[in-house]
Amino acid sequence: MDELAQYLSRKYPQNFICGYQDYNMLLWGMNKDDRVETRCFTLNIGLEYNPRKLNKNDVINILNKKYRDDPLFKQIFIYAKKMARNSDVPFIAIVYPSLRKKYNDNWEASILEYDPDRVEFYCKNIAEDESHVLSGLEMKNYLYRIIECDFEDEGTSKPKNKKLADYFQFWSRAKLSSKITKLDIDGFFVDKLGNGILIEIKRSSKPKIPFWRPYINDKSDYMLQNDFAKRTGAYFWTLHHEGNGECTGDTLISFFSIIGVGTDSKSEKFLICDDEAVPIPLEGINSFNTRINKVLDASAD
Repeated sequence: MDELAQYLSRKYPQNFICGYQDYNMLLWGMNKDDRVETRCFTLNIGLEYNPRKLNKNDVINILNKKYRDDPLFKQIFIYAKKMARNSDVPFIAIVYPSLRKKYNDNWEASILEYDPDRVEFYCKNIAEDESHVLSGLEMKNYLYRIIECDFEDEGTSKPKNKKLADYFQFWSRAKLSSKITKLDIDGFFVDKLGNGILIEIKRSSKPKIPFWRPYINDKSDYMLQNDFAKRTGAYFWTLHHEGNGECTGDTLISFFSIIGVGTDSKSEKFLICDDEAVPIPLEGINSFNTRINKVLDASAD
C-alpha cells in the first residue's frame, strides 16, 4: 500500500476507506464529447483457485464469510455499493484468480499456463439476483456490454508501471481495448452522514514539491474521477507526496481540491481547483488535517 494511504488509514481509521491487496475499487469510463463518462463501478476481489475451474458455490461461501468476518472488506463493500447507487451506474463484483503463490510480480509468465481467454471469473451485478462464472473471453464481452462499447483492439497503450499490482490488472491490460479508461480508486473519506471525498494519491519525486503538477497524460483519469465525484455528490481531492518513506505529521504534500477539468488538450494546467495548496504539511497549522477536519466536523453539526 502507498505510504500516504497507510498514514491516512492510521490517522483516520473511522473515515478513510481504501482498497487492499486483492480487493480494490475500480472506475470504468468512456470518452464522450471531449469528456470521460462513468459507465461502471466494480469491486475486484482476488482469490486463490484453479483458474480453469471455478466453483461458484465455493466463491459465494468465501465472499459471505469475508463479509461477516473481515470489517475492512465489509466497510469497502457497503460504501462502494452506496457510491454506485448514488452515481446511477452498474456496481459489479468481480472475483479473479489471484495467482500470487506462483506468479506474484511476474504475471506475464502465467500466459504459459493459463490462456487469458479461458481463465474463469466470478461476476455479479449487485442490482441483480443472478451471478455468473465467465471465461476470460466472456468476461471481456460482458464488460463491453456494461460499458456499451464494441472495440476490436486488445491491449492498452498506457505505459506500464514499475510493476502490476495484481493478475486482474495484467489481464485487463492485455485483453481490453486501450480506448477504455479504467483506474483504481485510491480511497474515500466518509463523514458521519455517509457523504464522501474521492481521494487520488500521487507519488513522485520528479519534479519535487512545490513544482510537481498533475501530468497531462493522466487527464482522462481526472475527467473520469471528476465525473464520478459529481454524480455521487462527493468532493474530489488529489494528494501528492514524494514517497520518501513513511508519512508522518510533518510530511509535506501537494493538495488540489478539484471542481473541474479543462477541455484544452494542450494545456498543462488543465485542472480547475477551488483550493490549491503547495506545499502543506499533513498535520499542524494550515495543513491537510485542518482541511479534512473542516469537512468532517461540518457533518457533525
